Amino acid sequence: MSNSLFYQNCNYSGYLKPGSIYYVYNPNYPNISNGRQYCKWFAESNSRVKLTCDDFNIPWNFRCTLDRLTVYVNDSASQSYCGNEPFSIESTGRFITIELSTSFWSSGVKFLCELQAINETDDNDDSCRCGWKKPTKILGGMETGVNEYPMMAGLVDSLQVEVFCGATIISEKHVLTAAHCLGNVDPSTVGVLVGDHDLTTGADTNASRLYTVSRFYVHPLYDTEAPAQNDIAVVMVNSVISFSEEVGPACLPFEHQFDSFAGSYVDLLGWGLTEFSGMKSNTLQKVTITVITNRQCRQQYPGISNNHICTYAEGKDACQFDSGGPVLWQNPTTKREVLVGVITAGMGCGSNKAGINMRVGAYIDWILSVTPSINYCMSE
Repeated sequence: MSNSLFYQNCNYSGYLKPGSIYYVYNPNYPNISNGRQYCKWFAESNSRVKLTCDDFNIPWNFRCTLDRLTVYVNDSASQSYCGNEPFSIESTGRFITIELSTSFWSSGVKFLCELQAINETDDNDDSCRCGWKKPTKILGGMETGVNEYPMMAGLVDSLQVEVFCGATIISEKHVLTAAHCLGNVDPSTVGVLVGDHDLTTGADTNASRLYTVSRFYVHPLYDTEAPAQNDIAVVMVNSVISFSEEVGPACLPFEHQFDSFAGSYVDLLGWGLTEFSGMKSNTLQKVTITVITNRQCRQQYPGISNNHICTYAEGKDACQFDSGGPVLWQNPTTKREVLVGVITAGMGCGSNKAGINMRVGAYIDWILSVTPSINYCMSE
């Protein structure tokens, strides 16, 4: 890192001056660094910090466990990178820590990244934070880590005192869900639960909050005839959802508005039935499945349109109580979680039929029309 930063044994630290660009690069740059490497960069400023790596080549390895560049955006949250895709990431506070770690048998790494203090006044960057995950200890199976997915929300029946549908935070005032979740429901009897994990205890996280509902916006062309058309709705809360490392919005697919995501892996979340006609799960569950083409999907459901997105993996599917929950795609460049679908319907858990979801990209204009005061993050 340049500009008179303190250096000792491949450890760098320093203060970022506003308007200046600092560089982070492998020890032998512009040549390749082979074998065992361990370097650490620590930078702080009077504002948040942005790291951009356009020239990046670290041998790809599974989950980046061997050769990797790890970026700590605060004391507890980090993201590891490998491969050759460019990326950028921003700190949540006034400092950022970067670590290069490679194995003795590494075939070599080469990268040049830029580090800058973010000018918060010129760039209303708070509006451009979305889709972050909280790195957590995964318990195994399909259970997520506690608050691993800050965008996850649930619709709560205040009379039955239980979660009856999933939802996804898209702004500090709104969550996105399925229209069929809100049929014949009075907004005054619904709450929006955020920041929760285990529905039976309040001890696993301090982030859970329940917000009262102001109103529903059900898509005007919602049609219940199977497969449901335009099965999407926005729920507006009365107060402001407080964002943190544990609670925050998913990114909306502005840059992928017309993508089908066919062939991509996506994560579906919910507290749904763990098996068909079984019990609801107490803890938030995740299933990773594949998006299939609409042509394949129409072989099972002739009424599928380009507004749908179908998912399938043998023995895996979203279950009954997962309606309204998120279909999340992780942008491989930014690692942000993008809301590409809203869970609509399936033929039962783990059946040999595809699950049906509404494709969020098809509804961007409608979402903007019912949330006109919100300044969404257009980048993913």
